[in-house]
Amino acid sequence: MEATDIFLQELTVDGTDGQQENVKLQRKLFKATRKGDLERIKSLTHLKCEINCVNHSGKALLQVAAELSDLSQRHEVIAALLSSGADLEFGMLHAIRDNNVKTVQTLLSFYDTAPSPHPRTQSKCQGHITPLILAAWLQHFRIVKLLLDHGFTISDVKWPRADFTGEAVEKLGPAVYRLNRYRALASPVYIALTFLQNVESGPDPVHRACVLNKELHDTADQEYEFSKEYLELSDNCKEFAVALLNECRSMKEIRCVMERASKCANVALNTQGKCLNILEFAIATRNEKVCP
Repeated sequence: MEATDIFLQELTVDGTDGQQENVKLQRKLFKATRKGDLERIKSLTHLKCEINCVNHSGKALLQVAAELSDLSQRHEVIAALLSSGADLEFGMLHAIRDNNVKTVQTLLSFYDTAPSPHPRTQSKCQGHITPLILAAWLQHFRIVKLLLDHGFTISDVKWPRADFTGEAVEKLGPAVYRLNRYRALASPVYIALTFLQNVESGPDPVHRACVLNKELHDTADQEYEFSKEYLELSDNCKEFAVALLNECRSMKEIRCVMERASKCANVALNTQGKCLNILEFAIATRNEKVCP
């Protein structure tokens, strides 16, 4: 079982908890959705059927609705499901896992107008991962681009506050989200696309990879439960930086990249105003792959 399957496991409903009546209603609802039977869908959702579930193929109701061939029918069915409590993000996460670009694009068209789901209908796993984080983690280039163009961002993570003993305490949830966030930030697809969004003033990919390498290595010392994962991400950033430098066609191009100053590098090392270029930063952080 893959890591993403584990994180999405709790988003599924298979009826093994004895709620057989609810399972029967769900099957009828999936059948009505496949047919685009709007009246049948409305009557079933009024029976308080749990609609944030998946079928045996692992598809959410909104995914099935997004695959309807008739455009107007598709729009009406998705709108009816959303007004009945279907969670748009729930459907998007499963579509992203399946790398279904067309479905993600269809659901995104409802993103700005979709009602906010009731907290009780959301799985706790959705607090640990977001559509953009999942897409970047899985390296789905076209979906990441779609989400970035639509204004999706990866929010920052604040470290936990200290308790009265002076020790930092937090539940596992924020730590899992933080790890998933770094999995997305360290994704070559995400690093490249955020740079291409604004080539003139965007974050340089080589600088970004080297700074992330330092940040991830430091985080591994603080997040001991996930130390192995953070160190692996740190190594991946080193490899990505080297791979980018290998694309340079001459020593002159390499020199231009390595001698470029980086503000984010200064922040990462707290150089107190001294401006380091990426070569100096790599030496200071003992990045042996960039400066062997």
